[in-house]
Formats: sequence, C-alpha cells, structure tokens
Amino acid sequence: MKLKKSKEDKHNFSLYIPKIIIKNWDINEKGNVLIDLTIKNPVTKCMGWLINKSPKKDIELDKLGSLAWINIDGEKCIFEIAREMKKGTGEEFSEAMRRVAEFIKFLAKKGWIKYEGIKNKNDIVI
Repeated sequence: MKLKKSKEDKHNFSLYIPKIIIKNWDINEKGNVLIDLTIKNPVTKCMGWLINKSPKKDIELDKLGSLAWINIDGEKCIFEIAREMKKGTGEEFSEAMRRVAEFIKFLAKKGWIKYEGIKNKNDIVI
C-alpha cells in the first residue's frame, strides 16, 4: 500500500504508518499484550536440546505498550496512535507523542513492525 506523499511529509516521522509483522501475539487475562518469540540463536537451541527443553521467550508489554501495540493496525500513523494514547492515559499530547515515537522506533529496530507508508498530513483530522 503506497500512499501519496509530499516532500515535507517524507521527513515527518509522526506521519509514518507502522504495521505489526509478528504473527504470534495475544492479549492475556490482565489485558496486556503477550508476544511469543521464537528463538533463532543456534547456541540457545542447542542448550535447550541438551536439557530436553524447548527454548521459548515471551514478552509481556505493560499497559501503555499494550495500548500502543493494539493501535498499530497498518492504517493509523504515529500521530494518530499518540492521539489514542492521550485519550487512554489522560497525559499531555506531547508526552504521549514522545513515548509512542520511542516505542515505535524500538519495535522497528527489533524487526517486530515495519512501516507501510507515509500518510499525507492533509488526511489527518486534528
């Protein structure tokens, strides 16, 4: 899905549209997102084989991380996700935007999300 963008929009990180690419995640009984990761490190796999246990790694996101994760749908840009975070937490928009931007960068660095495109700033209702 390629979106039409202007030159200015290309450099505005808040207009990027993230999309989750990890398939193994769920919401637990506390309402937090639980990400189930497969272990690819051969040393860890070998150690698991030696002790007859399958290596597994689960990551449970906190309330704020879960709220952001659930709003990453491949449709909303980072600005819109921050606006949803502001509604859910009651904090200032600038603080919500800072948190979401750092969280999204972390998720992208880990390879758990990708950027679908860039939303045109004129398409966002403020």
